[in-house]
Amino acid sequence: MRNLGGTCQAAARSMKAGARAGKIITMSSGAYASGRVGASHYCASKAGVVMFTRVLAMELAEQRINGNCIAPGYIKVDSGTSPLTPDFETAIMKNIPWGRLGTPADIAQAALFLASPAADYVTGEVLSVNGGAMAGRMYLPLSTPKAS
Repeated sequence: MRNLGGTCQAAARSMKAGARAGKIITMSSGAYASGRVGASHYCASKAGVVMFTRVLAMELAEQRINGNCIAPGYIKVDSGTSPLTPDFETAIMKNIPWGRLGTPADIAQAALFLASPAADYVTGEVLSVNGGAMAGRMYLPLSTPKAS
């Protein structure tokens, strides 16, 4: 193992010491793939998590340790730490085909999948959990051809 981050490095060492396969799941954000004014530091750090995970997957593949990343969209959490204003929430939901913010349970289900045997051949990937928000631009009006 080369330059792996602390927690992932400790987990990988434990898996390797037990000579067993394993799963390491990192958490990024949809911001890894879509910039936002005033958030360059945040977006860049989330892109870094994704690339770290991909390299981790390559470095640990020989030991059959999977490395994957979950990239949540906007998740509704009851917290005063980073409250969303109603206007912000409305604007965000206009770009989510499912028409709702995500929940912690949505992220938990993604983690369960990546940690399960069903994902044994999945490594180095990003699982976006965002209700389709990264699929396109829902807020644009329909474009119709002009009549000739």
